[in-house]
Amino acid sequence: MGRCLYRLPRAGWAYQFLRLVLATLQAWALCRQLLAHCPSILAHCYRTPPAWQPCPSRNPFTEKPPHVTTTAAAATTKPQNQATGTAKRAGLDYEDVVVAALQLVETRGAEALSMRKLAAELGVTTTTIYHHVGGRDDLILALIRHLSAQQAEITIEGQNPAERIQSVSEHIWSSALAHRNVTALAHQVGATSLLAMPLELALARELQAAGLSGAALRDALRAILMCTAGFLVVAFRNEASISAEYRSSVLWSEVIDEQIDAETTRALCEPPDIFSLFQQSIRALILHFITAEPGPSKKQESKT
Repeated sequence: MGRCLYRLPRAGWAYQFLRLVLATLQAWALCRQLLAHCPSILAHCYRTPPAWQPCPSRNPFTEKPPHVTTTAAAATTKPQNQATGTAKRAGLDYEDVVVAALQLVETRGAEALSMRKLAAELGVTTTTIYHHVGGRDDLILALIRHLSAQQAEITIEGQNPAERIQSVSEHIWSSALAHRNVTALAHQVGATSLLAMPLELALARELQAAGLSGAALRDALRAILMCTAGFLVVAFRNEASISAEYRSSVLWSEVIDEQIDAETTRALCEPPDIFSLFQQSIRALILHFITAEPGPSKKQESKT
């Protein structure tokens, strides 16, 4: 009908008639809407007011409304929390992320290291972590380098070369045990040498000060490192995960051999003192290498 109005001349009677009909229809539609909502409007206007209830007794001069105290506490607490979080995010740098990742691995293990958990610890988004350190592999290498740099600051004790070499070897042992989760993580990613490089350098210096060099120093250093690694494998082993019937002490208690006396069998049933055995083995290796007489070289052997 609206389109018909535009086509008719405005001065004609047909235009005026259609306009009147359209206005009537609009008024009728409005009346229907009012009638539809009339019951709810009348019920709202004539509803029964609630019964009067007295207010609880309260002295307005000595007591404050509870909502005032709550609002004031919220007003003082919320800006502090927001300021703290903002300052924490604003001051975050590469070193903070690496240190937090190192602490996460030390306390929860290597499997707990994820960008999502690290971001939750620092109170930032995961994108922020990626922005500072890159991917997870980059983060692992960064925390290994960070711990490696800390291990370079050691105090070597001893009055002679053998004791000083022994001291460095024990530093390698104690550091691996103190940071066993990072040591395990470095082993998983093939970065064990990267983690232990400062201690290996210290060991090489002490071996050279003891008179070794070249292939002799190389063999002595590798023998000490391999011996230490073997003892660490035993130290890292969880005895509780081994079934009782397969433990060494139980198996030796069942051995009956005429060539082995009973005292030896009883001694083998006792648990080992791993650190004491480690010290004895390292000491024997050190004395073997620093007191060994150099053998003939290949040129001398060819001449003879």
